[in-house]
Amino acid sequence: MPAATAASNKTTLPALEGLLFTLKDDVLTVCGYDLEKGVRITVEATVLEEGTYIINAQKFCQTLKVMNSEEITLTVDQKLAVCIESGKSSYKMSALPASDFPQIPTLTAALGFSLRQSVLKEMFSQTMYAMGVNDQRLILNGTYLRVTEDKLMLVTCDSFKLAKCVRTTDIGNENRDKEDVSFLFIIPNKTVNELYKLLGSDDEDAIVKIYYMRKYIIIELNGII
Repeated sequence: MPAATAASNKTTLPALEGLLFTLKDDVLTVCGYDLEKGVRITVEATVLEEGTYIINAQKFCQTLKVMNSEEITLTVDQKLAVCIESGKSSYKMSALPASDFPQIPTLTAALGFSLRQSVLKEMFSQTMYAMGVNDQRLILNGTYLRVTEDKLMLVTCDSFKLAKCVRTTDIGNENRDKEDVSFLFIIPNKTVNELYKLLGSDDEDAIVKIYYMRKYIIIELNGII
């Protein structure tokens, strides 16, 4: 599950190790957030009773792997006991109250652009190897991304290696009634690695949208934020 990539596995806060499940209006929203990055995915579901709870990400994903049916039933009782049923299988675990989940920043961005996922994934594959990992100069621990008109440039450097990739591509301007704006920001290496796994390369028409704020970037692809 993509949202599980944002759940923390090294924390003293149990809520950060979990996923926030919200069931409402026949929609299931699953969110993971480790205070640095967050992933939210929304899917259709048959909601018998609305509710929102935290379920441990690792235990939930391990349970899904052994399920033998495409359809699962998820129930949580008043004592926060979780029951996951699929076919003849049934698994139980504990949940946490939704109030324990950290407040996710409200993200509203007016500046953004879009391009084909296959282009961005190819450019990441040609530059990721030169990203810094634990360099004291935090600016090196990521990928520098620059967009100007119809050109996209990615640069990485770990002080020993430097990689640069430039593409002239069809970049959609999401700024709506505003003049073209140049985008300059750095995506942290952990986020780049997770984003690379989520990006599609087979579908040439698949689009990724990226919005920019002063402290955050918002990425939308394949129904995932």
